[in-house]
Amino acid sequence: MILRNRLNQGIIAWAIAGTSLLAPVVGWAQETISCGIEQAGAGGSPSSQWYRIGKQLADQGLYQIAYRAFEESVDTGSAQDFSHQVGSIDCLTKIQAIRKGNLLATDPAIVSRLAKQAGSNVKAREILQNYSFRALLSYLGSSESSWKKNAALQSVIQGSHPRLAAVQGLRLAGQGAEKSALPKLRTALSSIDSKSAPAEVLAREADIRLAFARALYAEGKNTEALAQYEKLFTIGKPMQEALLESAWTRLRDQNYAKAIGLSFEMQTGKMSRFFAPEAASIQAISFVENCRYADAKKSIESFSVSYGPVVEWLKRSEKFSSLYDVAMARADGTAPESSIPDAVWSVWSGSDTLQAIQGDIRALFKEESQAREWLSETDGLNAATRSFVQSEIGALKGTRARYAQLIENRLSSLNESMKKRIAQETERLRFVRIEMNQEAGRDLIYMNAHPEILKLEAAIRDQKPAPKVAQLRWGKAQVNDARAEMWIDEIGSFEGQSLSRCGVRQEARTAANR
Repeated sequence: MILRNRLNQGIIAWAIAGTSLLAPVVGWAQETISCGIEQAGAGGSPSSQWYRIGKQLADQGLYQIAYRAFEESVDTGSAQDFSHQVGSIDCLTKIQAIRKGNLLATDPAIVSRLAKQAGSNVKAREILQNYSFRALLSYLGSSESSWKKNAALQSVIQGSHPRLAAVQGLRLAGQGAEKSALPKLRTALSSIDSKSAPAEVLAREADIRLAFARALYAEGKNTEALAQYEKLFTIGKPMQEALLESAWTRLRDQNYAKAIGLSFEMQTGKMSRFFAPEAASIQAISFVENCRYADAKKSIESFSVSYGPVVEWLKRSEKFSSLYDVAMARADGTAPESSIPDAVWSVWSGSDTLQAIQGDIRALFKEESQAREWLSETDGLNAATRSFVQSEIGALKGTRARYAQLIENRLSSLNESMKKRIAQETERLRFVRIEMNQEAGRDLIYMNAHPEILKLEAAIRDQKPAPKVAQLRWGKAQVNDARAEMWIDEIGSFEGQSLSRCGVRQEARTAANR
């Protein structure tokens, strides 16, 4: 099959492993970072003191507590504290890379001021551009007013084209402005392909390439879109989105054999454990387009068998006191695998956000113990530092609770997205079933799909010349969640003349026009 020819064993192994990514890690590996700049030496200002405290804590691996110290260094600094503030921002960015739950909340005006002070200091400018890029990524889905408040951050990375192009392209793509997004995303990808992109942009290749493929698809550039989806196959992430959207593109290209092949692959073996309700629709539509109604019916029935129980479980989950507790019980083995449907678990455990934040929660338990041990064993520790660390140890419990709530909210959002996708495919397959009904149901599908088709039907029945009708479309989906509703909602290549693509319809039309 197509997928089997495209994917190597390493990618398949990644896909299968994705079903247990929320499982707790045995032990805890200490990550280390190297941050700051050479100019950030001695000084008596509050900013310099906070910087030194942060460095001391970071060297001990107490990253959450160090993060707070670096924030204080940035916030309390003045124009004379340039090196300490830039060094702190470097450390904030690098801690953020390993502790995903932290929020980059530094005042954009401070970052902009530091960028102006940096002048020709290449190292400082690189640090500030990296920070601004990561901060802007966290605002991609924000309101327009919130986005404009961060215009200062965009000005900081203006001279770094791949970073700015990536951020602006992702933002435009998320807003549905695909035509405007294309040149931005193309610029970012050209730097990735030429290996000239900054490390932060290279790390976002999958997101940028997926957004680019979707924009190409939306603009009708099927061949280019397929090339990008196939590159995503080799990257391995985001696998499900790339497979499904590639299949839709094949369907729109009327390449039914490949569309059916991809949809089969997504519904068999280990891949069948993933959440992919659209696969049944792709398969059923392809069969209908080839007048294979018995096969289309089987595809629709398989959808009901697979996703009926998922819908019921999602409805029951609305009454759960804590989705987070349910997820953790499934992950640590205290609840059986059957406690959560495989399709739901594949979405939950496959979320990079959930993996990262749960990793933070585990790390924070370790950090609390480590901080207490450090305080008890370190002689001659500065009183202010000791007091700060003790205060932050007390705050770690609240931080863990906040992170757990972030996961709870995300799980709830994913559930709503899954319900919406299943409902969308249920409705789509309802129309496919009606399309298979050669007689009484035909008016109903056309009435729901395109009013112009009614005129064609009436003309055939009344033995009048049929008016010319445009291609039958069901319109674009309103995209609010770019990762959840990501396909142009088309039934395929149905046209007015498609009434004659099967023998029964050809005979009916010929008789009606005699």
